[in-house]
Amino acid sequence: MIRISFKITRIDSFALRMAILYAALFAFNGIQLPYLPVWLETKGLDAREIGIVLAIPMLIRVVAVPFAVRLVDRRFVHTMALKLATVLATAGYAVIGIAEGFPAIVIVYMAISVVYAPLLPLADSYALRGLKARGLAYGPVRLWGSIAFILANVGGGIFLAALGAANVVWMLTAAMAATAAAALPLTPDSRDAGPENHASSGHWRSGLFVTTVVGASLIQASHAVMYGFASLQWSAKGLGGTSIGLLWAIGVVAEVLLFAASNRAIAHIGAVNMILVGGAGRCPALDRHGA
Repeated sequence: MIRISFKITRIDSFALRMAILYAALFAFNGIQLPYLPVWLETKGLDAREIGIVLAIPMLIRVVAVPFAVRLVDRRFVHTMALKLATVLATAGYAVIGIAEGFPAIVIVYMAISVVYAPLLPLADSYALRGLKARGLAYGPVRLWGSIAFILANVGGGIFLAALGAANVVWMLTAAMAATAAAALPLTPDSRDAGPENHASSGHWRSGLFVTTVVGASLIQASHAVMYGFASLQWSAKGLGGTSIGLLWAIGVVAEVLLFAASNRAIAHIGAVNMILVGGAGRCPALDRHGA
């Protein structure tokens, strides 16, 4: 007689809430990154104007993120900031959906970017502190964001093919509303509200810190053109919405696998070496095919 037993592992409620928040947030990103440029094109914006609009969050992020995250970390109001930012961003996308003309779109998108830019850093700060207090790993929680990103890429492509690019903005509004719904149940926790060392100025004296920041920044910069114009170029080459969504999803599959094995990878390779591998993985051959 074979005896079978099942071991039931209790799911930590904090990790579950953060996994849901990451899933909602990256589902939004999975729609915005590939399909917002297509929507802007339907609004009559040319390539120069689209580039300006897409540059707005990057410029605002330089100012808004350090200020907002430092202020929130000092006051330990992560949950309040996350809730307010997601609600305001939802309202902003509803407004931009009815905006007409390049100047109006720029003004509204600037306002959206101010509240949206700190969202991911705030979520990461809140999650990392809470997960560390509970002895839990970040990767297995964060990977649900990557999975949602893939599903949103594919689902957004199907939506684009079925209903047209003019309706993409309403899908973005709905996705951000889902993010707000995921943020609203978050509550402050005494275990993630402990004091932090805020003497960050000393980090800039470290050569390792500076080179790590520069390296990571250059890798992020290498994706800027792809984020802004890959969908437009693929569309110009005759690819449909579903195909574009699948192309965007390919890289994120590897990301999911990496997050799943992140603890072992960092232990064996090291965080700095992983950044080097990521930089080397920017394949020039991919650029010749429109990425």
